Amino acid sequence: MRRLAAVMLVALVSLAVSCGGEAKKKTPPTPPETGPVPVERDGKWGFADTDGKIFITPRYDEVRRFRDGLAAVRNGNQWWFINEQGRNVSSHALLHADDFKDGLARVQVDPAYLKTSETAKWAVLDRNGRFVIEPIYDELAPFVNRRAAARIGDKTVTLEQPEAPPVDVPSDGPVGPKESMNREGKE
Repeated sequence: MRRLAAVMLVALVSLAVSCGGEAKKKTPPTPPETGPVPVERDGKWGFADTDGKIFITPRYDEVRRFRDGLAAVRNGNQWWFINEQGRNVSSHALLHADDFKDGLARVQVDPAYLKTSETAKWAVLDRNGRFVIEPIYDELAPFVNRRAAARIGDKTVTLEQPEAPPVDVPSDGPVGPKESMNREGKE
């Protein structure tokens, strides 16, 4: 019994030394928040600067943080993107919108907008709100290492991530939501 206790004690000491033998790496402190911060007022969301001053009036059901200078916002079941001035950069009727990364965002386009399909289709938008991958895919996985799997019907393909074009000069487009706009910008 003493022998078993001694063996267990040696094993525990060895385990403790092997786990704690290497100094733990310290993680750097989280940088302070920069850029617009989501704020909620009376059940609606907007954005404030880091001092708390609201500069995009809370009028959305849901907002996401700004990425690449744009934020996905939602009212009802429709998503779109706004710039830091609160102006729409896309008039497409979106059912889903990923955050921008490397100047591009994966989106699911409402079939009512497409008029050529009875089902929603996946596409990729640039920061100007233009399709760089057209909305023809039934499924589109997120890009990993600049590639993404996509499906049209029974056919699966691999897409290469396009280069994001430069951002256009901001327009004086509509501020706030526009419901169900078609390609010509008509309601």
